[in-house]
Amino acid sequence: MRFVRQLYKLLVDRRRQDQSALSRVQIIIPLVIVALGVLTGASVATYMWNNNQRIRLQALEQELEYVSDGVQASLMVRASTVQRMANRWIAEGGITEQTWYAGARDHIKDFPALSFIAWTDRDLIVRYTVFESPFLSLRGEMYTALESRKEELNRIVAGRESYFSVPFKYQHAPEITALVILYPIFNNDAFDGFIVGIVNLTELYNSQLTRLIDDGYTIAIEYDDEIFYHAGKDPKSLDPEWSRYSDIQVDWQTWKITIWPDIQTIVRSGRSLPLTILISTIIFSILLAAAVRLGLRLYFENNELVVARTRAESEALQKSRFLAAASHDLREPANIASLSLDSLAPMLKTSEHKEIMSRAQDALARQKDNFDKILNLARIESGRVEAIMREINVCEILSILEEAFQPIASRTHNAFHVAPSTVTVRTDPDLLNRILSNFLSNAFRYTDRGPSALGLPA
Repeated sequence: MRFVRQLYKLLVDRRRQDQSALSRVQIIIPLVIVALGVLTGASVATYMWNNNQRIRLQALEQELEYVSDGVQASLMVRASTVQRMANRWIAEGGITEQTWYAGARDHIKDFPALSFIAWTDRDLIVRYTVFESPFLSLRGEMYTALESRKEELNRIVAGRESYFSVPFKYQHAPEITALVILYPIFNNDAFDGFIVGIVNLTELYNSQLTRLIDDGYTIAIEYDDEIFYHAGKDPKSLDPEWSRYSDIQVDWQTWKITIWPDIQTIVRSGRSLPLTILISTIIFSILLAAAVRLGLRLYFENNELVVARTRAESEALQKSRFLAAASHDLREPANIASLSLDSLAPMLKTSEHKEIMSRAQDALARQKDNFDKILNLARIESGRVEAIMREINVCEILSILEEAFQPIASRTHNAFHVAPSTVTVRTDPDLLNRILSNFLSNAFRYTDRGPSALGLPA
């Protein structure tokens, strides 16, 4: 008994371990799928984010190239306008005041931000001025400014070179940054003064860069590490990592142009698609994990059912084979008991003893009948029943059945009889007898009066 208990405990523990292992598999595999989905989604989202930032920075570099070319070109156009007036002066040996004013006004009208044009004589006295507000006071200030740079002006005259001043804040309008352009002029190779042009850099670049400013870009232009023009946000508050810059050459000066995109717009637009991909991947992986978990559960449950069914079929087959093989051994004691009772019956004298003998014989007959049914069923299930076919008269089977069931019918006061028949059939007499016996037994057992007749019409 101790061995049996240990064996049972071992089997139960083994089953619990198998169930625990299956439960772990149904949890671990879906978790792995979700984890892989999250990692994949995060990787794709990160790649999309980085790629989006790379594209944005490439676009920023293209915008920077556009700004750099525009800043330099627009200034050079204004400078060439001043140079054309100087060349005309030299070619014509001077220009009348009326002609000068007409040409200067046309140039100022055609080239916005070219806000001041003047001629200074050889003594640096400012004459022939055409200007736009707020540069009204520059005529008086120009002499002082030029006189303070006389040595530098002498070098320009000697080299017959143009001159670009550094950008400066106009003192009467501090929000304006301007730049002075000088071209020396000559009459019969004699120095005859300067053609002076002033470019309003603030107006020039605000109009030129309107599209980028409206799109949220911040632009700063600096010379000698000092910002003289900016549009958009305060450059000092922006992250240099998001900026791109380039250097341009303006005469003898090197200007640095820096551009920043609208960081919030980039983050918003660049985050939406990667975030959508990440969320979609996570949701898909969760649904896939749920489907896999359900599939695993159904698979294991079906597998358990198949194993249980196979085990039950195997046990039933073994039982049937055992009963079929042991049918003779099981019938033999009943047969011996029946023969013994038959031998003992003639020896009984009193009616009481005969009644007891009759009940014993009936009980033994029922026991033999039950054995026959069980063993025949076992033989059928085990597939060992072979029908022995031959032609017989149905009357033979019916007579046997009438003799067997007449005592039962008498006890129930039922006038049971078998109708005579001359029909001949080809069958296995034993199997047919068992089938009809089973029908009659059920009829007597499960009805109030039982059957009244049995027959086979011709």
